[in-house]
Amino acid sequence: MNEKQPSQGRAPQVRKAGGGISLHIDRLVIEGVPMSVGQAAKLRTAVQQELMDLLQRDGLERAGPGGAVPALSAPAIAMSLPFHPAEAGREIARSVYGALTGRV
Repeated sequence: MNEKQPSQGRAPQVRKAGGGISLHIDRLVIEGVPMSVGQAAKLRTAVQQELMDLLQRDGLERAGPGGAVPALSAPAIAMSLPFHPAEAGREIARSVYGALTGRV
C-alpha cells in the first residue's frame, strides 16, 4: 500500500510545557515516495524523534506566540534507494529544523 499525502500541510507547532517541549505536526507531506503503512509509521516516528531531539538540544527562537509557526517550507532532500524510513525521517527533521531556525 502506498501512502500519498496531500500537497499542502501545516507547520509544526512547538510549545514549552512544564519545562519540556511539546511538538505537534498536523500534517507531513511526502510526495513521490511509495511506502508501505509500516514504512510510513517508521518515517513519522523518526521525524518526530529527531525534531524533538534537535529542539531540546538547540531550542527554537523563531516561533510566534505559543510556539506556533503558521507555515513552513523546508529545503528539499534527496532520498536514496533502497528507501530507509528511519534515515529519511532524520533527514526530513533536520531540513524542517533548519527552516524553523533559519539555519538552512
